[in-house]
Amino acid sequence: WLDAANGKGLEVAGTFSNRGGQVYMDLKFTNRATQAMADFAIQFNKNSFGLAPSAALQVPTLAPNLSHETSLLLSNMGAVARMDPLGKLQVAVKNNIDVLYFSCVVPFFALCAADGNIERNQYLSTWKEIADEAVSSVANVTASTDSVTAAMLSCNIFLVAKRAVEQQERCYFSCKLLNGVVILLELTFQAGSTAVQVAIKTTTPDVVPEMQQAVETILVGVSASSDA
Repeated sequence: WLDAANGKGLEVAGTFSNRGGQVYMDLKFTNRATQAMADFAIQFNKNSFGLAPSAALQVPTLAPNLSHETSLLLSNMGAVARMDPLGKLQVAVKNNIDVLYFSCVVPFFALCAADGNIERNQYLSTWKEIADEAVSSVANVTASTDSVTAAMLSCNIFLVAKRAVEQQERCYFSCKLLNGVVILLELTFQAGSTAVQVAIKTTTPDVVPEMQQAVETILVGVSASSDA
């Protein structure tokens, strides 16, 4: 996210995750400078989902070449402004040397709310009501549908129904982003093929590209785990 050249010796790396319905920013700070770093703080600019730190950043004084890893719980009660891409987050990190700025992107699989499970009849009626359907394909998916379902559930993407049609298995999922946008998904697994077709319907088409990316990341990740 931030390299030492742009961070005046500070390196910042990280990922985002959704644990128990809460969004975490998992950070690693490394001091590549010749002097110690201290007095760390973090702040976000306005963003699409109103993400903001829920607590102060806990980073001890870092001697040269030392690293520290920490998890920062985020709320979605902050100021909202539309970003492009929607998951873009502009971050300011302060220490005793300077205020440093960088941008990162929060993947949609970390932004799904815990109450995104839709009952079957509502799913069917909503699917019929939405005309536009975005279809994409993910290659090299070797994981079973059960493994995929478990991986999706861990990201608050809920299985609504599953049915076998000839040589296909279709899984229907629902999720709701932290800003209330509901997304319906249909994953089609073809017997003898490692390609999975992903169909997405939502009343907010702007979220589709990043949702497609999130689903691909989940499918590729669970396949890599099953192959290991």
